[in-house]
Amino acid sequence: MSSLQQRCHETLEASWTVGERQGVAYAYTRPSPERYRWQWYWDSCFAAIAWRHFDPARSRAELETLLAAAQPDGFIGHTIFWDHPLSGTRALYYNVRHHTDFMTATIQPPSLAFAWLACVGDPALEPRIVAHHAAVGAQRDLEGDGLLWILQPTSRAATPRPSSTRSGAIARRVSPALPNWCTATASATSASRPSGRPAARSSARC
Repeated sequence: MSSLQQRCHETLEASWTVGERQGVAYAYTRPSPERYRWQWYWDSCFAAIAWRHFDPARSRAELETLLAAAQPDGFIGHTIFWDHPLSGTRALYYNVRHHTDFMTATIQPPSLAFAWLACVGDPALEPRIVAHHAAVGAQRDLEGDGLLWILQPTSRAATPRPSSTRSGAIARRVSPALPNWCTATASATSASRPSGRPAARSSARC
């Protein structure tokens, strides 16, 4: 193992956490052991890809933890509050309908199928991933043309800021529980479908 590989492994190891919430086991890599302690969808997909070089079991566990958070319809929010609920002033910066919510009502780029293909196998053979991507399409493809609408910057892995957010009638009509500064424009950023092949035209919404 090279010195660079060793440093990467040490970083992943230092950020790894395991536990249980309401009878559901979890294991994932914290983006920052202190500041960002919850599970972020986008981050976990890439952490799993990194883990496959060192520990394939952890690589799969990272993605299984995302799937364990899925709602019955397959939806997975962009931040999942595994070890403790959202509280205090931080509740102002996360799109939740109520401070006791288990995860945000917004998404990051739907990369789970891509990560599963890289780390585990064919995502089309995993019903939970198929359900997840179907939910994203059903809830975010507002015009039925294969484009998923962006209603909030984290949907395309951007940081919410005035330059990338604005109020929109579409955001208020589709997701009235979300803040009015949700972006109401569509973008053709690439996302992966359960087949593992990039969609012809796709983007992420909220």
